[in-house]
Amino acid sequence: MSSSSQSNPLFYRGDMDDQIVTMPNGAKVNKAYADFIDNGPWATPKLWHVTEGVYSVSGNGLANFNYIEGDTGIILFDTGGNAGMGLDALKQKEKFSDKPISAIIYSHHHYGGGTHAVLAQYPDRDIPIYGHPDVDKNLVSGFYLLGGASARRGPMMMGSYLPEQGEDAFYAIEEPEYEELMLRQHGHMGVTHPVADGETVVIDGVTCVFHHVIADTMDSLMVHLPERNTVLHNAAVMPFLFPLYTLRGDFYRSVPDMIAAIDKIRHLQPEHLLGCHGVPTSGQEAVQELLTTNRDAYAWLFQQAVQGINAGKTPDQLAASIQLPKRLADFPGLFPAYVDVEYVLRGIYRGLIGWWAEDTADLHPPQPEELDAVLVEGFGGAATVIAKAREAQQAKKYNLAAKLLSIVLNVEPDHAEAKQLKADILRHMGQTTLTGVQTRSYYLTEALHLEGKVDRMIPPQGKHSFPPPNLDSLMSFPLGSFVSLLQYRLNADKAADLIASVQINYSDIGRSFGLLIRQGVVEFIDGEPAAADVRLDIARLDWIKIIIQQSSIDKSLEEGLLTVSGDQLLWQQVRDAYAGIL
Repeated sequence: MSSSSQSNPLFYRGDMDDQIVTMPNGAKVNKAYADFIDNGPWATPKLWHVTEGVYSVSGNGLANFNYIEGDTGIILFDTGGNAGMGLDALKQKEKFSDKPISAIIYSHHHYGGGTHAVLAQYPDRDIPIYGHPDVDKNLVSGFYLLGGASARRGPMMMGSYLPEQGEDAFYAIEEPEYEELMLRQHGHMGVTHPVADGETVVIDGVTCVFHHVIADTMDSLMVHLPERNTVLHNAAVMPFLFPLYTLRGDFYRSVPDMIAAIDKIRHLQPEHLLGCHGVPTSGQEAVQELLTTNRDAYAWLFQQAVQGINAGKTPDQLAASIQLPKRLADFPGLFPAYVDVEYVLRGIYRGLIGWWAEDTADLHPPQPEELDAVLVEGFGGAATVIAKAREAQQAKKYNLAAKLLSIVLNVEPDHAEAKQLKADILRHMGQTTLTGVQTRSYYLTEALHLEGKVDRMIPPQGKHSFPPPNLDSLMSFPLGSFVSLLQYRLNADKAADLIASVQINYSDIGRSFGLLIRQGVVEFIDGEPAAADVRLDIARLDWIKIIIQQSSIDKSLEEGLLTVSGDQLLWQQVRDAYAGIL
């Protein structure tokens, strides 16, 4: 490794203890992070007239509203995270145009939550929605396939468990908040016009060239407006170091694929660049500098990680030895507010060669509780380990102290002293981190959890919470989505001897889907299964209500909304295997 890759000390060794500042709401945060939040492009709402017929609004939370003027209306590039944001996008449009919305383009599946509210304002217009072919499928996966993990880890990342005031208070990019539940609901509507990579489409008189790109989702788009020398995108270019890894959990974010997306834009040499985040950049030279600096930062991390992996370094060793060189680390658009370089390196390691780090003892390791019990006993008991943790804390080796306390709590989960000391240490680490958007929120949430002030296993309600999509939105998802999800909800122990074929027929549209249950394994059939043992007839909307637990099988049967025919004994066994769901 070159010396420039080793210029920064290991984190959490006290090197930023003197950088903690207290904000007006009492939150204690790293000073550089506070400056970044207070002075970033999200601090003040601003309307940008980028070029003829292209507008952008920043400062309405993390995501922008971008607009393209067509012959008869305005093409809206993303609609925000919920219904309220969709309506805000329309209010902002009124500042520069009284034309109606003529089309919607999704940059990726994260920001279609305001679409239902937008469409409702134009009931007499047939507004097309353009997007990547996988947008709707990926949204279903995010909400429901890994819904439990997303409901737990996502709010932790967003600071949803944190109080409004005090040292643990939320302090990050403020998203718009709405009192009415209706405005907080996610109103994504399905893509009506999926676009191919490289496809050219004339939308309301505007030539749009679509490119598939990979960034924080696999369904991201770049849209080139050749007549206006402009690119709109969800590529890996943000006002901070791009989240090449996110603590909430996600698919492996391939750095070469992200770099390839940025290079696509570089090749076009646009005069104007508008992303989903940040502010527009104009001037070919400025755009190229932004793009090149970002791609070089990611290339540096990836290339150094690959060299380290080939040299036999473990994820821990990569994290200890690789940092961005100063010329890249100091670039304003690469501030690590969202992701720490350490997380990126660990993500690259696992994404490229998996979880095993070449210690054969880890091939079949002891359970953590078993190993930690031996360690605590070897130390001479929990009190001795805690004393060592206090020594590490005083030596400003905060991460060592926290890990020692994790060992104690694995053996004695209710040890009051260990819980409080670990909470104190995590709180301090959260106050010093530059990566305040994610890391601070996770540290403080865990600290509050240890103190019994929040339960991080229960999704929070209220501010910063994530209401599910509304029913109109769910009805726009791919037809078989809410049958396919049952593959992942079967109790395999209860179904160990169960062999059954189940047909779910949407009686209102005449479409059927199947579930083949084979001794604890479920196969989804996109169509009518052959020789079904059990058949359910129900309208699609009523079935969705059951799956999202707004209704139940029993209630639907009682109200005559559902009929079940076929082998009733097998049906009861299926219901038992899906207890709490069917």
